[in-house]
Amino acid sequence: MKPAKSFEFPDGFNTSIGAERFKIPEIMFNPQKYIRDNGSISTTTATTPSTTSETNPEFQPVQYLIQNSITSCDVDMRTSLYSNIVLTGGNTLFSGFADRLNYEMGVLAPGVSLPFPLTLSFSYSLFY
Repeated sequence: MKPAKSFEFPDGFNTSIGAERFKIPEIMFNPQKYIRDNGSISTTTATTPSTTSETNPEFQPVQYLIQNSITSCDVDMRTSLYSNIVLTGGNTLFSGFADRLNYEMGVLAPGVSLPFPLTLSFSYSLFY
């Protein structure tokens, strides 16, 4: 189990968060593990994984969304697209997100050269 980490909120409230820090980002990479067939999110790992993500693109893992976007483009552009993945937005700030996505993309597209680490850019951020 991962150690808890203490956080202080702007209003001075302090709390420690443990395993929850890793469950939230995991839903993005493995939604069928947490999303029930009715579309609700389980706070614990489901005993029988949902089949929803296999039929509903709303629940596709982030690495599949990227893969599907790239493979829907012209074959000649794919190598360039793989080497120019840019991460931006709040969810990309989760600890280890870029490393995990790099690993998952390597599994989906073996032999493709991915930038390591994936580019984490704040210049495209809403709050820059």
